Amino acid sequence: MKKLKKTYFLFIVAISSLLINTSCNSNDDNDTVPLADTFYIKFKANDVQQNFTDLAIINSLSKAIVGNDENQTKTVVITVPLNVTAGTYTITDEPSNVNSYGILYSSDSESISTINATGTLVITEVNDNKIKGTFNFTAENAESGPSTITVVEGEFNVEN
Repeated sequence: MKKLKKTYFLFIVAISSLLINTSCNSNDDNDTVPLADTFYIKFKANDVQQNFTDLAIINSLSKAIVGNDENQTKTVVITVPLNVTAGTYTITDEPSNVNSYGILYSSDSESISTINATGTLVITEVNDNKIKGTFNFTAENAESGPSTITVVEGEFNVEN
């Protein structure tokens, strides 16, 4: 089961990196607000602040909200149902369940790849333009870094 979860996570990361590199590199000269100033995912992982502004939304069987750091060495993936609504949800580790709410975090530099995450995801706002909310979770690490990853003060504001 761990191999299936890691394969699913790596698939999401690969697809999101491809989409981010091909769709977020345009630079319009109009007066619009840059994506980095409006949309974000941020949190503290084991007391270290993480800020992600390189974002992508992947709509497939479920919605994957993907964030990468500027060096593309750290990734967070928040999964929610396609028809997400405001509310408080339990984070589960069921990547094959398209109606579940989940979070995966990985960091190549820290040898982190989370599995078995448990916690809370609160969706505070959903409209045609954005999805906003908060999250906190604890997860096991499948790599050689720290054995437990604690994520607190999680916030996101992403384009829908």
